Amino acid sequence: MMRAGDEVRFDWRRGGAAAAGLVAALVLVVMVFLVAFANDARERALSAGIPVFAGIEDALRALGHLYRYGQFRGRMIRQDEQD
Repeated sequence: MMRAGDEVRFDWRRGGAAAAGLVAALVLVVMVFLVAFANDARERALSAGIPVFAGIEDALRALGHLYRYGQFRGRMIRQDEQD
């Protein structure tokens, strides 16, 4: 109980620590959301890149077939020239 004439004193150290704790908790929550958004963006970019890579792989495979066909045709032409 307070006696008559006593002043209410506010302890700034205790209030400041509480404010700092609140700010730190808010910063932590914001960081969690930012990491979640970054992971979602990374997943979307990764899944968007897979078909592109598969397309490049198919194109390289087709070029390999064309290269081997060209080698085969070259051998056939050289064989015909030798005959």
